[in-house]
Amino acid sequence: GTGVILECNGRIDVLMLGWYQTDRVVGIYSVAGLGLEAMLQLCQLMRISWNPRFARLYAARRPRALQRMARAVRDVAFRLLAPLAILAVCLYPWLTAVVLGEAFAAGTTCFAVLMFGFAVTSGYRPLDLLLMQTGRPGRQTAVLGGTMLVNVVLNALLIPHYGMLGAATAMAASTLVGTLFLRAAVRRSVGVLI
Repeated sequence: GTGVILECNGRIDVLMLGWYQTDRVVGIYSVAGLGLEAMLQLCQLMRISWNPRFARLYAARRPRALQRMARAVRDVAFRLLAPLAILAVCLYPWLTAVVLGEAFAAGTTCFAVLMFGFAVTSGYRPLDLLLMQTGRPGRQTAVLGGTMLVNVVLNALLIPHYGMLGAATAMAASTLVGTLFLRAAVRRSVGVLI
């Protein structure tokens, strides 16, 4: 269930934008979304590296060590990913114009909004499956499902009025809300402050 929700949540903005907007708008926005996907792949690499360590610390009943490690991972991820997101925003108009054509540079503002949401929450991205690693798959699914619901509602409210900028704003805002859900659930379920 968790993997399906993760995949669906990453596509909701594009799917709902396609309902309200033209193919041209969806194409421009999709390119911005691909930039976000690339950043998320970096988070996946970090997650693969650290998840087994989180599971071992939890199995060894070392909550303080788990909390220290989670916070260290969070800080490293922020220091690495937030500046990378800023650099990506600076390069985006030039890269899209050179590689795809001037028309796709129209998605620069949307990309900046998506990257803002990513940068603000980037430290928590490698920790977003921490509930799974500590034996709470049901809680993990609830957090991801709640985040997806927020994403759907915000997209439904914003896209009709703001188009692709509304989709980007909905995605960025739901990411922030999802991070708050994750922090609360980890604190309540695992007793760890991240």
